[in-house]
Amino acid sequence: MPAANKPPLLKPGDVTASYLSDLKLSRLSRFAFFLVSGLFLAWVAPYLPSGLDPNSYAGPTTLSLMLSILAVSLAALSMVYFLRAARQREVLLAWSALFDESTGLHNRQYFLDRLDLEIARATIDNHSFRVFLLQAQRQDKDGEFVRLDRDELAEVAAGIRAALSARDTLAALRPDELAVLSPTLLPALLEHTEEKLLGALRSMAHRKGDAHPWRIRLVGNDVSREMSDPDRVIDDVRSQLQAAQPIIIDTADAA
Repeated sequence: MPAANKPPLLKPGDVTASYLSDLKLSRLSRFAFFLVSGLFLAWVAPYLPSGLDPNSYAGPTTLSLMLSILAVSLAALSMVYFLRAARQREVLLAWSALFDESTGLHNRQYFLDRLDLEIARATIDNHSFRVFLLQAQRQDKDGEFVRLDRDELAEVAAGIRAALSARDTLAALRPDELAVLSPTLLPALLEHTEEKLLGALRSMAHRKGDAHPWRIRLVGNDVSREMSDPDRVIDDVRSQLQAAQPIIIDTADAA
């Protein structure tokens, strides 16, 4: 089953805003219900135990009827908003099980599931595939290399995702680490994938135009059918990543 790496149609920020809005409206409607119910009881209490004349359209009867209808309507409205909020919360929970909220990419668990599936396919078809890990840091005003913030990482991820093929799986494993699973069998295409990753990072660094260099680490490792543990695969590639020589992108040369 090919992995879908196009930007998800769901925008969690919009759903979250709608969820919070409906939840707030539900609570306000519930508060208004209890308020109107209290007014209704306070209004009809003096007429007890004889009660109001149901055949009369006098002021007390009409007002009591209006208050009761308003209270029932507010209770129904509160329930409608509550059910809408609950449905949107389920959507958010389902989305968060597959995607990383910061970048909109697939999360670590999804990537491990895809990796496990690809290992099983490699065992059956007797072929290998490649896993890439990359980290990007930029230099701050004090000359220290720091990891990208959420917006910058999301922008980098968007550029990388646009450069990859539909068969490649891009995921965010850590706040400063992205991973790519490339099932392509031809070595030339795998090398091209690495070039596309570096090209997307260079484009992003130059586009920022802040005259501070970026430090990139990128490692791609072939995975064969002998590897059966997805976590072990990631750990092995990450060990190579930490030992890899960083690539410095000088954004001062953007022009």
